[in-house]
Amino acid sequence: MYSIRRALTKLIGLLAILGLSDSGAPQGRSLTELTSQRLGPIRHAELDPALVARIVAFENVFADVYPVTHEQWLDGFKRDMDPEREVAVWEEIASALKTFTAGRPLSKEVRAEAFGLLLVRSSSGAEEALKQAKQRHLSLEESRKVVNLYRASAQPITFEGK
Repeated sequence: MYSIRRALTKLIGLLAILGLSDSGAPQGRSLTELTSQRLGPIRHAELDPALVARIVAFENVFADVYPVTHEQWLDGFKRDMDPEREVAVWEEIASALKTFTAGRPLSKEVRAEAFGLLLVRSSSGAEEALKQAKQRHLSLEESRKVVNLYRASAQPITFEGK
């Protein structure tokens, strides 16, 4: 079981799209091992209404690059050990993605790659995120801009043993 940034299978899919190798998996685990993990238990039967409002506020930012339902967002945060912390991470990712894409007609591939890069950045430093990612649609300069828009400190993804 695990507690992570949300829906690990989607994250691992994005990391694979970005070209991460097994050695780039969080905490030394292979991507194969991570994808075989099961959903963790519901740790919070209900989320505070103010926290739910914060989640609703960023859901649309990810609609085309991470299309999950409102119920799926809530379910994931109910499984997180510290949903407040995880919501703050997603708010930072949303802010950076909105800033990067504002007023620019970018393809879905570019937006998805920026999103994936921000996911990696959320759990590692900027330079490490750039080293891990294999940009296909973003130039190195654009990639640097994306990771530098994420201003919070890295929040490593944590795992529980099976």
